[in-house]
Amino acid sequence: LLDGARELTLKTNLGKTWHFVLKPSTRATVNVKDETVTLGIPERLDQKRLHRHLWNVLAWLMKTDIEQFVHLCNERTFQSRISAIKIRAMSSQWGSCSSRAIITLNPALLCVPFELFEYVVIHELAHTVHKNHSVRFWAAVSEHCDNFTERRKNLNQKRIIKL
Repeated sequence: LLDGARELTLKTNLGKTWHFVLKPSTRATVNVKDETVTLGIPERLDQKRLHRHLWNVLAWLMKTDIEQFVHLCNERTFQSRISAIKIRAMSSQWGSCSSRAIITLNPALLCVPFELFEYVVIHELAHTVHKNHSVRFWAAVSEHCDNFTERRKNLNQKRIIKL
């Protein structure tokens, strides 16, 4: 879409498929009907703002699904208290966990293989128990995430597109 296409079908790793359609508009609008998302895009919206807008729309569309997945992972792993789950486009991180147990995930995770998305969620959940990347932190990640070193390596080979 950033290269001029007006339509795109995106299948997320959580099993939802969205068909995005861009239409010229006087203001930014979002209209969702079934799996079709029609975006009104003003001419003045530059590529950087369009990029951020597209990620924000995807985050909004998938927020409930992502939250359900995080809670499911938490139930089967650390069973820790999560203050909030935020979905926010970030240019240099896949995810983060604050000292107050607020987990923030990059919506770009919806476009990587599922096992990499799952690794990031488990990684951030581990931070609700271990606040740093100590040996105990990595042991906790390893306990709940098969092949975590391979997943981490594969994720590090992915590039987050700068916003």
